[in-house]
Amino acid sequence: MKKVLVGGLALLLTIGCGTEPEETGSNADPNTQPSCGSGKCDANTGLIDALDGREDPIAQWIRQQPEAAADGVVDADYEEILLGINALLGCPDSDVKTFIVSDALLTGDQALPRTVSVACASNTSHRFKLFMSSPEATEEGDVDASVIEMFAWDDDEDVFRFYKVEPGEDGRFEVDVEPSECAGCHLAPESLMRVDGTGVPMMPIMNELTEPWSHWNAEPAFRSQDFALPEGIEGFDNYATLTGNGRLGAANQLEQIIRDAQKRVVSKRYKSRKDEASVAAAMGLLRPLFCEEQVNYVSERGDSGLLSMGFVVDDNIRELYRKINATDWNYPWWYNQTKAVRFTTTAATVEDQMRMIPVRGEIDRALELKLVRALSAEKLLQIRALDWQTPVFSDFRCGLWVSARERLRQDPPVLEGETNEDVLEQLYAEIMQVDGVSLVAPEGAELIVLDSANDEAVEALKMMAAAGDFPAAGCEVSDPSAPCACGELGVCAAGLQDFAQVIQTRVNELESQGRDTLRVQGQGYICSALEQFSATPFIETAGECE
Repeated sequence: MKKVLVGGLALLLTIGCGTEPEETGSNADPNTQPSCGSGKCDANTGLIDALDGREDPIAQWIRQQPEAAADGVVDADYEEILLGINALLGCPDSDVKTFIVSDALLTGDQALPRTVSVACASNTSHRFKLFMSSPEATEEGDVDASVIEMFAWDDDEDVFRFYKVEPGEDGRFEVDVEPSECAGCHLAPESLMRVDGTGVPMMPIMNELTEPWSHWNAEPAFRSQDFALPEGIEGFDNYATLTGNGRLGAANQLEQIIRDAQKRVVSKRYKSRKDEASVAAAMGLLRPLFCEEQVNYVSERGDSGLLSMGFVVDDNIRELYRKINATDWNYPWWYNQTKAVRFTTTAATVEDQMRMIPVRGEIDRALELKLVRALSAEKLLQIRALDWQTPVFSDFRCGLWVSARERLRQDPPVLEGETNEDVLEQLYAEIMQVDGVSLVAPEGAELIVLDSANDEAVEALKMMAAAGDFPAAGCEVSDPSAPCACGELGVCAAGLQDFAQVIQTRVNELESQGRDTLRVQGQGYICSALEQFSATPFIETAGECE
């Protein structure tokens, strides 16, 4: 790749004036350390000193550059950094891959192609350890390799480190360490993230983790759905260098690499269950069971009429049933290998297809499934059964957590255990109540089911919970194809198979009704995502939320 500026890309670290973490100790978010952000300090304290304590591949590579120790400058460009770190990890040059995704964050449309480059793409032990991205374009329309965002995994601390390279003075390029201005995009919603200082570990954002990856380049493995390169970009130097000679990677490979990265973040967070018991930390572990800390987006798969089941039924309901060893049930929604609803009518036009609908985030789901060991699949299913027809952005479920957090802040409980794991059941019971009445199923029933948390249904739920008396779903479990519902109000007590049959009845109705019913619901989810998250992909119907 040609040098971005005459004299090369000289990386000069300029230490910024960041802020201290809101909480110290085991509950602190390691990515809230003093950072290099929009405010620059007067003195350069030294590149090597700034990397003290960091053992991620970017920090390791910089330390290997002789000029870095001498004057804090590294003379390299995008490709040289990428290949250098790839070699440091012990991988051949041929294992570098660059993926192309559409990015709406800077342009407001899907025209701008963002590069996402990784090292060691075929090595499952290393492929998640470096993400380099160029999020901007030059005036001519080429990839702007002078602005680089970089994530790298620190094995010692089990955390992603974030760096940003931008043009500075005298032809040099400033490297910001943990740039504060980017935290809003790479962390959970502000309203949830900073409750009592229990943040969410920062990580690369990739939020289209299911086929057809509408805004990702799926070629050469698949045909792209909505993704299209700007005309003429393939003839530009930077784009050609990053994607040529077999370096262009397809969406399905990027999906797996991102999933590998997310697994590490979830595992790190799950380990905190063994920390000394803290209301803030334990409630932080329970939060993604009730509230969205991350979302993903699904689209209809071309003209197949298939749309991810997660839009209709939270995918973890199926997984939690499996944890209970439900293996011989004849409910299509449960054993469906496509994990999708199939509309009985084909979309008349491409525009009629369902596109970019938010579903529950993969990180939230993964942490929940790990917490089965600390709670139980039945307890987690009880959460999911409340307002279950709203699998994402349920104000009711999230409200249970928020209300409990406020009560516990005003009146801290005596914790009945030494570690966070020991007190999860205690805090679960605190959350699972409304107006002081428990929402744990009464004796003889396995679940309290609330179809949809409208005002009338919630009032009925409160009265039934106070009385300890719920109508039964009354499903014919001997005939899984028989319709079954929770009555006119959508509130009932149900066994596990009853609930499965209630779900199947709903799925059958939606598949036969077509997209109109779901389109309204999906647009509501889109508007919630745009309101709560700083980083959202291009969504054509976003204007309908204004």
